[in-house]
Amino acid sequence: MTKRSAVLVAMGLLVVFHFISLDQVPPIGVLEGWRVDSAYSFYTEGTFTPSMFPGLAEYNHGPFGLGKYKYLLQSFSFHLLDFGVYQARLPLLLGGFLVVYLVYLIGCLLYHEEAALIAAGLFLLSPMFYETHFSGSHAWVAVCLLLAVYFLLRLLSEKRARFSFACGAIVGLSVGFHLTGALGVTVLTLVVIYCFAIKEIGFPHVISYFLGGLVAFALWCSLEILPIGLEVFLQKATYGITVTQAEAIGKHWIRYFVEGRRGTIIELPLFLVVLGSARAFWIYPRTRVVYLLFLGLVIAYTLFSGSGSLIVVWSVLFVLIGKTIADYARVPLMDVARTGKAWIGFLSVLVAYYSIVQAKRCYTTLWVKPGERYGELVDELREYIPEGEMTIGSPLYFFGFAGNNPFITGNFYWERMNAQTNELGDFRNQSLSVNTEKLIRFLRARKVTYLIADEYFKDSLKALIPPTKWEQIFRVEAELSSA
Repeated sequence: MTKRSAVLVAMGLLVVFHFISLDQVPPIGVLEGWRVDSAYSFYTEGTFTPSMFPGLAEYNHGPFGLGKYKYLLQSFSFHLLDFGVYQARLPLLLGGFLVVYLVYLIGCLLYHEEAALIAAGLFLLSPMFYETHFSGSHAWVAVCLLLAVYFLLRLLSEKRARFSFACGAIVGLSVGFHLTGALGVTVLTLVVIYCFAIKEIGFPHVISYFLGGLVAFALWCSLEILPIGLEVFLQKATYGITVTQAEAIGKHWIRYFVEGRRGTIIELPLFLVVLGSARAFWIYPRTRVVYLLFLGLVIAYTLFSGSGSLIVVWSVLFVLIGKTIADYARVPLMDVARTGKAWIGFLSVLVAYYSIVQAKRCYTTLWVKPGERYGELVDELREYIPEGEMTIGSPLYFFGFAGNNPFITGNFYWERMNAQTNELGDFRNQSLSVNTEKLIRFLRARKVTYLIADEYFKDSLKALIPPTKWEQIFRVEAELSSA
């Protein structure tokens, strides 16, 4: 068996493993229930407005910024296979496989097949690949951006207008999956303008690129603005917040970045990779384009987005690692220069670092604990909660209660703007926006009869409500070790 065949067989086994373990690995997380709610609403009611967050302006016709394309894919999966964790994750997993395939294609265009196979294989093997599983939109945002890069590379080599049109249209589609796609649109547009400035592409190609983007924008407007009107959309986009309240939010975001809450440390090592990889990328026009995209996305995602959006950056990182391994594999280790050895060591440590970060994310209070089975956990809870009773708790349990109980979630109500009550949480310290009286008023208004007070839910209250107060609000029906 050749090395190529061995790599393909190993990747095939990994694909089978991901399909088999999709609803168990990684553990189900809080954000998955939240992010799948609009898809479930569209599947059952034909509307994108989620059931867990009634009354919030930003959730009218679906959460603002999360896009509709992912919900449509998941809803289609539910129509084919019914509602469940596996069905919700399946479109995301398929998007992840497309990301891996695009890593291979881009690796072939930039370097050679050996480097491309190594890059794709390592990405599929890495825990970083699991970021594509969660019921968010980042995997498909990455698909759009990487496919747009692929067409841009084809444009640079073949100079055909159809590739520039496809590049603009597909990168524009990324915004329909998640608003962070706009960061990729901005960076890639600047790269296209750079290519035009150095005469790698012509003016007709630039026009064709923007025409493709215009088509994607029109499709986005047809799903986001036309169904509810511009006025309602603007209210949704501003979270129903007035000018006076916007000042408080602006100060909150300034502190959010200045005090390091944004978590920029997780992206900082990628800046070092950008600096260290300049020589590897700055040799041909096509690799230079990818380098500029790499640099722009690292900056944009560090400032404005989260770790899920780093899938695109990680893809470029694995292409770089694949090239490095393929190059040095032909040279005896003794003959590799010290700088080369240091570079290999740094890339290895970096992959290990991000792999550990991704693995660690699955073992916090936001996820089902290791060793627990989600179905058994929900079944145990439903033994104590009769069908049809209004229940409040973490979005983690939405998969188990949707269709059986009206299910709403907690912390978003009193920490965000509510369009009905016109209340706004204290952005200096969100825990101050939680108090016992406010919680009781809310529970009575919603006619809540059962509360699942797990670690995440108690955490969301910031322990401001003393345990003795809980007894005044609820009678303890049962204490479960896992909830």
